[in-house]
Amino acid sequence: MPRPPFIHSYARPGGRGVGEANRRLLAEELPKWEIALESGEQRAEGKKNIPALCSLFSALSLEIGFGSGEHLLHRAKQNPDALHIGCEVYVHGLLACLKELKKDPLANVRIFTEDGRLLLQNLPEGALSRVYILFPDPWPKNRHHKRRIINPETLALLHRAMHPGAELHLATDHPHYAAWMLAHLANHSGFEWLAECAEDWHNPPEGHCTTRYEQKRKAGSAPGYFQFRRV
Repeated sequence: MPRPPFIHSYARPGGRGVGEANRRLLAEELPKWEIALESGEQRAEGKKNIPALCSLFSALSLEIGFGSGEHLLHRAKQNPDALHIGCEVYVHGLLACLKELKKDPLANVRIFTEDGRLLLQNLPEGALSRVYILFPDPWPKNRHHKRRIINPETLALLHRAMHPGAELHLATDHPHYAAWMLAHLANHSGFEWLAECAEDWHNPPEGHCTTRYEQKRKAGSAPGYFQFRRV
């Protein structure tokens, strides 16, 4: 399958090396949870494709950039009847999530290890009931703004993959990126902002899980939480 020419919205995956124990964990655990795009190779491996998985659950939720998986797993436990797919490209985030799944397996969780927009492109139209993009890289320098994941192209992919009434949850602690998010959503006629007062975006939504990353970030700028509905 040809890969679309997305500009990466994340820095090149790297960081500390992965030791032997972690390589073994990836080899043993990731195949249990990794979701497959439709292809002959993946069918031969016996992995369920996306439509087959979706048919087993009442709803489909997606988190793009799940970090260590705290919020993803929290939502999956809250909503056991929904399938929760998390996208993450960083190996240490994947490892943290897989360690939790090994201790407490959740049948309604799947992991996608590539760019989340590739998954959006391949989901059935109107499949998603909820999407989370929480604290994405703000790419603060002007020359890097083209790498921000909230952009017209991503919103078009989200709009196609979400059904009418589905919710889009965004969060950032970067004030300029917050303004960027709101401006881009306002320019897209397919989403409506659900906030009725300032408290609605100063406070996290109902059922939110405050992650360790978020707790650390709260020492800086106050986070903004933005909820939209696909119309």
